[in-house]
Amino acid sequence: RYDIAMRAMFLVAVGVGVLVLRGSKGDAERHSEVGRMVEKYHRRGYLPASRHKRFRGLRGGGSLRPGKKPARKGKTGSGSTGGELEVGAFVSIHGLKKMVDLNGATATVVGVVKNPDTLNVMQVVELHESGARMHVNALHLRVQKLNVTNERPYMGPPLYGVKYGNQVQLSPEQSKQTFPPAVPLRKIYPKNCSKTSRWPIGEIITMTNPGISSLRDRVKLADRSSGGKVDIIALREAAEVHRQVRQYVYKFIRPGLPLLEVAQRIENATKFLVRQNGTQRGWGFPTGLSVNHVAAHYTPNYGEPERIIRFHDVIKVDFGVQIKGWIIDSAFSIAFDKRHLGLLEASKKATEAGIRAAGIGVKLKDIGAAIQNVMESYTSELSNTNDIKKRNENVSVRIRVISDLGGHSMKRYDIHAGKSVPCVACNDDTRMEAGEVYAIETFASTGTGVVEERGNCSHYMWNSKCDLTKLKQRLLKKPSAFRLAQHIRSRYHTLAFCRRWLDDAGFKNHLAALSTLVNAKAVTPYPPIVDHREGCFVAQFEHTIYLGPNGKEVLSRGSDY
Repeated sequence: RYDIAMRAMFLVAVGVGVLVLRGSKGDAERHSEVGRMVEKYHRRGYLPASRHKRFRGLRGGGSLRPGKKPARKGKTGSGSTGGELEVGAFVSIHGLKKMVDLNGATATVVGVVKNPDTLNVMQVVELHESGARMHVNALHLRVQKLNVTNERPYMGPPLYGVKYGNQVQLSPEQSKQTFPPAVPLRKIYPKNCSKTSRWPIGEIITMTNPGISSLRDRVKLADRSSGGKVDIIALREAAEVHRQVRQYVYKFIRPGLPLLEVAQRIENATKFLVRQNGTQRGWGFPTGLSVNHVAAHYTPNYGEPERIIRFHDVIKVDFGVQIKGWIIDSAFSIAFDKRHLGLLEASKKATEAGIRAAGIGVKLKDIGAAIQNVMESYTSELSNTNDIKKRNENVSVRIRVISDLGGHSMKRYDIHAGKSVPCVACNDDTRMEAGEVYAIETFASTGTGVVEERGNCSHYMWNSKCDLTKLKQRLLKKPSAFRLAQHIRSRYHTLAFCRRWLDDAGFKNHLAALSTLVNAKAVTPYPPIVDHREGCFVAQFEHTIYLGPNGKEVLSRGSDY
């Protein structure tokens, strides 16, 4: 019996040794594949040159290099001393689903670069809290301490349309923010940082309307605006989140970058800074990245052909931040080709004209006339993509106003609250009222100025008139559609959402269920809005204003635009 037991133990030991050797060989092969994949992504321009040479961040006794097994000096695990994990580090997570386990930290935003078959590589894009713990279960390595390291901004071609970098003077508080954003706003702006307002106050423009000149009228207006209708504190906090995310965008956006990556980085930064919490705090609407003749309502969907930013593109970045349902809606346009400067200035100056004309008691038609007069005085050197190669010819193209698009009033959880601010002269005698919040936006086009809905839809919104109880009776034979409806109603309320967010929430094959909800009029689709002349260029600028007791406050105003 003793002899049989010894032989059995020997065979088990041999088997374990064979498995260990096979596993080691598999790790080496996988890490070699990792190296080849990183080289491929580097050649495509997705990774900075300083990041592809070695894998940093896997400490606990050694570092991981392409083609080599990680050297382990000692026992790793809960008793390991750990090490640093830097932005740009790559971590092999073979055998792990998608995310790593984080304990004792607010969040760590990461991007997963997938390879076919079974290989997954995680690139650390942003680090959000020092002292976080990161477990990499597949390699049995634990990094117990994360040190936030600023990623060096890409020094690409200059941006036109906004002020950035050395062109702006950031406040001492804003200068504390890192790149990528890793410092929570509550640390930059503590509760006792100011006697008047914790969050920065927007630009205050005094209104000269005769109706509010007396002290009595101002007191009545102050009572009205503070009676629970508008949470100005929430709006100012959301505006500061928007400003800091914008500064982050200016540092990384460049030609050659996929639109999907741009959208994800914007949304990840917003999610961290706003401290996303269901419908109480989070995104106001999907990140709009409309390019060239696409004017609005486009964000990349998963599975679509990859769209890369080109040098001659005009990109309209439109994203929102909401806190307690109060939305900051602000947008800007950027270009890398200087010949688009006239188009960008036309939209920016027209938006400023609309803000100056707005006020309590002002008719909406007067704002539209002011916008149109300014915008149509500009010209552009490029009319469409066919003019890109005409470098030595002086082309002068008339700028047209897109009359079908414009600003709008906003209420809590309602981004389009009923009133529309036109961009052209019209016969709308509706007046602005005290205590209202408006998004003033303009669209300048080198095309026809007439738009239509065209292309794959990415933006949707829940119909506030839809009753879930009645909808359940109508969808008895389609339980997947009703489950999706419950998720949309509880997660987004009446705020806009996109298909990409549904994928991230676990609804991978949701298109059929979403189409069912659209047909049932429970969800309203908002397809991309494009100019009739394909290949033309469209620019957009937008600000959120509040008509308060001390004047109109441009909440989203920053040093950039």
